[in-house]
Amino acid sequence: MAKTGTESAAETTKQIVALSTGMIGLTITFAEKFQAGISLLKFSWVAFGLAAALAVWTLMSITGEDNDASLNNRTPDANRPSIRIPAFAMVVVFIVAMGLAIGAGFSRPS
Repeated sequence: MAKTGTESAAETTKQIVALSTGMIGLTITFAEKFQAGISLLKFSWVAFGLAAALAVWTLMSITGEDNDASLNNRTPDANRPSIRIPAFAMVVVFIVAMGLAIGAGFSRPS
């Protein structure tokens, strides 16, 4: 049986949560190695945390859509704005967070 759009969206969102929390843990563990880029790293932690929060919002929206579709005997629609908006914001913030973390890694002591 093929996955519905909301199931695929939920899986992608869960991956963003896992990657965001993993990056926070990994970069905190090695934070002393990022001497020059520590301020970028701190911004990346905030962005990864925001991406995880947006992911929770997205998952809650997916759950609501699945529940509404079940009650109304229809197929769940992953393209609803209540899912699309937080999902888009989550991806954008995650990309920014990755860029900040990479920038912190390339920072050189002055």
